[in-house]
Amino acid sequence: MTNIARAEDFQANVEVFLSPGDPRHRGGIAAMVPFRKNNDSMSFVDGRFWLDDNTASEYNLAFGHRWFNSNRSSIFGLFGAFDHRKSSTDRDHNQLTAGAEMLMDDWELRGNYYYPLSDRYLVGVGGTNGSFSGNKLYANGIFEEALEGLDIEAGRSFALHGIGLDENWIHIGGYHFEGDAAGDVDGVSLRLTSFLRKNLSIGLAAQDDDLFGSEIRGEIRYSFGRASGGGKRTLSERMMQLVHRDIDVKTTAGVPDHLRTDLNSTVDVSPGAGVIHIDSSSEESTEDGSYEYPYKTIANCKAAECGTEDGAMIYVHEGDSDEDGGAYDTGTGWTLRDNQQLIGEGFDLYGIGGEGDYPEITTAYGDDLTLVTLADGNEVAGIEFNSDFEYGGTTALYAEDVGTFNIHDNRFLDLNVEGSEGYYGAGIGTARLSGGTTRGVIDNNQFFEVMYPVTVLSNDASESTQNLTISNNRFMDFDQAITVHNYADDAGSVTQNLLISDNSFVSDASSDPAIYAYNMANAYDSNEGGSAIQNFTLTGNILTTEGDGIYAYNYAYAEGDYGAFADQEFTIADNDFLAVDDDTGRFYNYAFGYDNTNASKATANQTIDINDLELNMTDGSGAAFYAYNYAYTNGADGSVANATSDLSVVDSNFHEMQSSGAFYIYNIARDENSADGGTPTATQTIEFNNFYLGIAQEDLAYVYNYAYGEDALALQMVDMADVEFVYVYDEVVTLSNHAVDATATQLVTIDQLRGYTSDYDIVRGYNYAHSYDADTLATQSIDATGLEEHYVENDEGAIFYNYSYAHGDNSATATSTNTLEDIYLITEDDVLDFYNYAWTGDYGSGTSTATQTNIVTDGYLNNTDTSDAGIMATNAARADYGSGNAFATQNNTFTDLDIYNEGNPGIVYIYNYAGVNENAYGNAVANQTNNGSDLYMRSEDNDGLYLYNWARDNAYGAGGDATATMNSTFDNLDIVTEEESVYIYNRAEGDNAYGSMSFDISNVEATTDEEALIIRNTASYGGTANMSDSTIEGFVSHGSEYEGIYIYNDTEDSAYGSGSMATMDIDLTNITVTGAGDQGIYIVNASTNPDTAYGSTADQTVTLTNVELAGAHDEGLYIYNFAEGGGVALQNVSADGLISRHNAEEGVYIYNRVDSYNYNTYSDVGTYGVQTVTLENTLITDNAGGGLVAQSYGNGSDATAEQTINLVEGDILFNGAPGGAYFSNITYDGSTSTQTVDLTDTNIEDNYDDVVLDESSDTEQTVTLPDGTIVTNVP
Repeated sequence: MTNIARAEDFQANVEVFLSPGDPRHRGGIAAMVPFRKNNDSMSFVDGRFWLDDNTASEYNLAFGHRWFNSNRSSIFGLFGAFDHRKSSTDRDHNQLTAGAEMLMDDWELRGNYYYPLSDRYLVGVGGTNGSFSGNKLYANGIFEEALEGLDIEAGRSFALHGIGLDENWIHIGGYHFEGDAAGDVDGVSLRLTSFLRKNLSIGLAAQDDDLFGSEIRGEIRYSFGRASGGGKRTLSERMMQLVHRDIDVKTTAGVPDHLRTDLNSTVDVSPGAGVIHIDSSSEESTEDGSYEYPYKTIANCKAAECGTEDGAMIYVHEGDSDEDGGAYDTGTGWTLRDNQQLIGEGFDLYGIGGEGDYPEITTAYGDDLTLVTLADGNEVAGIEFNSDFEYGGTTALYAEDVGTFNIHDNRFLDLNVEGSEGYYGAGIGTARLSGGTTRGVIDNNQFFEVMYPVTVLSNDASESTQNLTISNNRFMDFDQAITVHNYADDAGSVTQNLLISDNSFVSDASSDPAIYAYNMANAYDSNEGGSAIQNFTLTGNILTTEGDGIYAYNYAYAEGDYGAFADQEFTIADNDFLAVDDDTGRFYNYAFGYDNTNASKATANQTIDINDLELNMTDGSGAAFYAYNYAYTNGADGSVANATSDLSVVDSNFHEMQSSGAFYIYNIARDENSADGGTPTATQTIEFNNFYLGIAQEDLAYVYNYAYGEDALALQMVDMADVEFVYVYDEVVTLSNHAVDATATQLVTIDQLRGYTSDYDIVRGYNYAHSYDADTLATQSIDATGLEEHYVENDEGAIFYNYSYAHGDNSATATSTNTLEDIYLITEDDVLDFYNYAWTGDYGSGTSTATQTNIVTDGYLNNTDTSDAGIMATNAARADYGSGNAFATQNNTFTDLDIYNEGNPGIVYIYNYAGVNENAYGNAVANQTNNGSDLYMRSEDNDGLYLYNWARDNAYGAGGDATATMNSTFDNLDIVTEEESVYIYNRAEGDNAYGSMSFDISNVEATTDEEALIIRNTASYGGTANMSDSTIEGFVSHGSEYEGIYIYNDTEDSAYGSGSMATMDIDLTNITVTGAGDQGIYIVNASTNPDTAYGSTADQTVTLTNVELAGAHDEGLYIYNFAEGGGVALQNVSADGLISRHNAEEGVYIYNRVDSYNYNTYSDVGTYGVQTVTLENTLITDNAGGGLVAQSYGNGSDATAEQTINLVEGDILFNGAPGGAYFSNITYDGSTSTQTVDLTDTNIEDNYDDVVLDESSDTEQTVTLPDGTIVTNVP
């Protein structure tokens, strides 16, 4: 290739670049500027600057010269540079760089040499090759240095024309560097570069060596000095490309310490007061504490006042302490000075010791002694502490009023504590810390058969802060491994911060807790009050113990005017609790305001965060975690107690709870002296997220919220998500909210609670409001999505209670909302139970109000037992004694459910009750609203949908009113049952009982062995039952063993009080009943009142539209109106589009009966039966017992029967005996019976007899027939 260039073509080139990579990212700017040039050569200055994301930066300044060879086929170049780098550790490094290069059309070759100018930096000392001399300690240095070295590289270009990349390069190189500490380093490099345009390139580079490891980086580079066109650059254009060299001054910043330790250098690492040696194996007669002439005993060292200067290191060699009787003896005790280090040969000190050669320290002077007393700033390591005394106690290390300490890499053996201060510990027995800020580290120690290994106490100082780290320790066979007390009295303010991490706890020696944390603030006499703050973090621990795992106690107690404040925070993360016999964790949070004369104030806050915990409890009797939050006042007006607790359980697995449950959580606010107006407030927040429970003997979670006393407030919030269990031998989740003369609120959200089996409910919710001396409010909201359990062995799937009880003159209000979605439950008892109950009593005037809302959607419910329901919803209001009123309101919505049920009372059983008992003068009101749609219901033993509304006045008019109201809407039901598919019952009992029911039921397909649909409205003993505005549309029944549809409106015996009233008005549209074992549709209206002075009234209106009845084993349509013993029965039945055919008996049977016979005690009470039947567009055909039968019957002197029948545009065709139509009007014993029949527009043909008339001589019967009808009279 011919390369023609002119001097004016060599223009300045400025480039910017960005280089993301691993382990760092870089970016920078570079420039090449020619300052002397001709057509064949140029001299230039090259400058560049970059920085990376590790805070390192570098600049380079170079001067160079490039020239063409004689035939212009190659470019040669030389350069020299000064480089400055600021490393990531903020140290400066300088170097000189020189390089040479050769560029050809398709090849490149270059080499560079790097020479550091700066000295190396001592950045630490190595952990090996330490040595003693005299009273000095030496170790190898760790250095940061710039490395000397060189690199070479060769490159070849290639084209990828198919993708438009005309210029690409691959470069392969090698490098060598060396340093004083780092030694020799050899590595290889590889670069790939593609030019998208002449001024824009992308690249990828990698290098690898034993010192810096592997590095890979990408690069994008843009030039402001080159042409922007495409194609391959000419050799002349490459005259202005930047010099390529190592972008870094190679330093050892960031290199692992062992790779930059200089084994040929030594550094004095002695403390300022030097090193004092104790070695019982020394054979020297001289003892001065040097390495060459050590003290042989601790006593000798003490006698010589060894280490009289603060800050000395006392180094104890193993000596003869591993031999019988050879242990070092501290006598009556040994007290260190400030900042001294007590180091034993058991600790690896710069490579000295650490091979298990622990010097043994003990005492032969008896019980209740301290081996070593710490001062401020002490470090103790590499020692074995023990005691041969079985009773009494030996404290290994004791610290009081110290600022800092560091206790690590020791062994503590056979240390026991008995006596006056049992929990004051052994091992690191009692670290009694107070007075200012205290920081302590207890790390990598071993405790074997030590009763109380670590005990840390704060004094009741005015100000005290403790920061303690307990990590990497091993605790074996202890009574109580870690004991921490924090205490503030009156004006005191104490804070404890504890990190307990990566420890191992194994003990079968005691039932005491492994970790005991006590935080208390008291306020007695000071108006300022006490403040105690304790923060615990437990992470990476392994725990196996016979006793409790963690016992945390947070307590604020106030008697003064101001108060006490206690705050405790626990974080439990990434721990393995393998076997804990008692409770794994017990957390108590108390706020007590306790003063009868002053307005005391107490505040207790507790936070528990459990994250990534593995737990297994295969023995013992404890629970996993027990949390108790309690606010209490017993003080004067204005006393305040606030208790706040937050519990979070995330990403944790509890594998087996052999004898108990996982969580017992209590939140309590109690005002004991409510008359004085104390205000206790208990607030608890609970979160479960991604939690697994294998096997538990009791609840996965038992959650209790309780408020007692006037102005007491308990608030509990529960959030559960992604919770899974295998087998729970009790309830899975119990949620209890209870208010007594107080306010209790519980808010629960569950998202995905799934498991295999439990003995009792998957969720049990209780909401109680009890009032004695103050108004009470209990509110509970449960929102659950994704409940799944494959078998509940002995109980309900989920049960929800809402209960209010007004004992005296104050009100009780209970409000409950339950929302369930995406449910899969298989149970032996009711799958879902909802109870709402309002009750008044104790002769008071208080009002009891219970309101419950239940929403269930998208579920599979299966009850395998023969005595329980799929869904049971009960709403009840009861007034017992006094003048108090009870109000119960329940709203139920059930949609998109598949329900299988083997038991009684039904697949869906809904019960609404209002009752007033004797000596109760208040009112009981029960209101229930039910909505259901898209229900697939199957039962092999009992009813499908059962709606029961009952108002009962048990005082028989002597008390208040009982009112029960039920409104129901159901759509799209597919029901297969052993007994009734749909049973609707409205009942009023007693003079002041009022039962009201309305319903709208549509699109039902029912298959049953008994009735497909029963609708009953009953009033008795003076009650009033009203069923109105009720419709059934789109009802299909196949093959019921009894009636297809049974409609019954009646009044029962009314021997007490006034007469009863039963009123029913219902519409049936688009009804198909085939193959019924009895009647297709049976409609009864009855008033029965034997031996009563008061008449009862049964009034029923039934409208049938587009009804088809076929294949019944009895009548197709049976209509019966009955009045008895002073009763009044009024019935109006109309049908439009009725088809009744192929029935074993009559197609339509209409019967009106009035009977006062033998019920003449009250002769002035008449008995009336009035029935009107209108049939329009009717087809009655192929019925074996006849087409249309109408009977009117009177019996008794005061009995009156009236019946009117109109058949409009109807057909009576092909019916068997007694023919097309049979009309009977009969009276006995002076009764009156009137029957009017109009069949003018009726087509009657091809019957055995067209019309048969049967009447008594004293009756009045009018029958209007179409022309040509053949009439047969019965004499």
